[in-house]
Amino acid sequence: MIVPGNSSRPRRRIAGAGALLAVLSLSSLAFSARAGTVVVDGRFEDWEGVAAVIEPAPADSRAQGLVEGVWVASNADRLHLRLRLSREISLQGGNDRDGIVLYLDRDHDADTGLPVGAMGADFWWAFGRSEGRAYALGLPVRVGQGDVGLRRAPTVTAREFEISFDRRAPVLGEPFLPGSRIRIHVGEGAPLRPEGPPGAAPATPPTVVLDGAPPAPPEIADPAREDPSHVRVLSYNVRFDGLFDRPEPFRRILRAVDPDIVSFQEIYDHSAETVRALVAEILPETPWHAVRDRRSGVVASRFPIRASGSLGEAARGLWAVLETPAGEMVVLNPHPPCCGDDDGREEELDLMAAWIRDARAAGRVSPDTPLIIAGDLNLVGRSRQVATLLEGAIVDTATHGPPRPPDGDGTALADVVPHHLTGREVYTWRGDAGPFAPGRLDYIVYTDSVLGVGTRFVLSTPELPQDLLERLGLRAADTKEASDHLPVVADFYRRAASSR
Repeated sequence: MIVPGNSSRPRRRIAGAGALLAVLSLSSLAFSARAGTVVVDGRFEDWEGVAAVIEPAPADSRAQGLVEGVWVASNADRLHLRLRLSREISLQGGNDRDGIVLYLDRDHDADTGLPVGAMGADFWWAFGRSEGRAYALGLPVRVGQGDVGLRRAPTVTAREFEISFDRRAPVLGEPFLPGSRIRIHVGEGAPLRPEGPPGAAPATPPTVVLDGAPPAPPEIADPAREDPSHVRVLSYNVRFDGLFDRPEPFRRILRAVDPDIVSFQEIYDHSAETVRALVAEILPETPWHAVRDRRSGVVASRFPIRASGSLGEAARGLWAVLETPAGEMVVLNPHPPCCGDDDGREEELDLMAAWIRDARAAGRVSPDTPLIIAGDLNLVGRSRQVATLLEGAIVDTATHGPPRPPDGDGTALADVVPHHLTGREVYTWRGDAGPFAPGRLDYIVYTDSVLGVGTRFVLSTPELPQDLLERLGLRAADTKEASDHLPVVADFYRRAASSR
């Protein structure tokens, strides 16, 4: 949604336009931005060969600040940025104090927009506020993240981020970035703040020549199992009992995915037996079994469930021991609290890590027993929560005891990191109207000491070609209508002892 923003004098000279984070060592040059195969997934191998447009300030510079480097890549569809910072911060909303502000001169006209150095910034985006301003007729108009197709990764605190904007998104009746070149500047703190260190603003912010070539058509991955013996696991937050309140898209999705094990979240008002009966109706080829926790998590399985229980007295999650043809398998379905409740999320993750540690120490889960965690982890806060999930790095050791790597061989768990079938996105949740950009909140992680992974994907039906939708029995709107979370799928097989 675009609504009128707070008015300000558009040509008021701002000293630094907020505390500048970096000094341009090559400020008068133009940089070519070619996107290549950049995917916003929080990994940076695809940035190899892209030159920095903003480089670190010298160590003795008075302008030392938060930004250590900025890279830009583009194609006809998207503008990608890579930020490297001097300390770990969050790019989520509500962090104005450590906020990063991106300023763009989209029309390459110094006389339009907000003066930032020698450029006229006709667009700025404040990551700490999850909002921006686009200038029209000299006045700022509020822009939300959905208006510019914002993507960013990782969702947790970090020192390095990937960010992407939709160049074709309509902003004020025109494409967001229709031109062939822009000027760019990255600042810190609240936008429009007048104070800033002397010399913070570059005299001439760098010019970036945008690549206008369309990206190569996506190669749609095959969602089928690589081997019919592989065990397919689905993690799915169905959003407030949507499995029952909006059943039709879920029916089509479950039939298309055809899972063996489903880790459901947000089933509040229905029993495990009710879930079991519905899934068995949708997928009747084999018997189904189901257990639930005390809040909203359900594990449904084609395989018998030998035992189950809570991950802790106050935990919002459960464990289940399944009897598969290849032997026992342990599935954990966590759902820690979302958004700003970092402490509550860390408590839940600590409880889960302690449960795994204690189950292994007591012999309830042997080193050779496959263990899979599949759930909505809501990882939008401190990065150490990822370490707790994967490495068993308990934060509150006074309460929950010492850390221990959760795999049976004494190592960390492996993260499936599935992509959409198009290969161009990794987000599993999307809510454009809120403070959080689309992000990977739903995880499947596993003991790679005994398990291998085959097909893996995130299902987003609006992106799929019609022939594939028809082959799978899906409709383009299915995943959007079903939930704000997407189905996350991974196929597992037991690794041979010689390959471990």
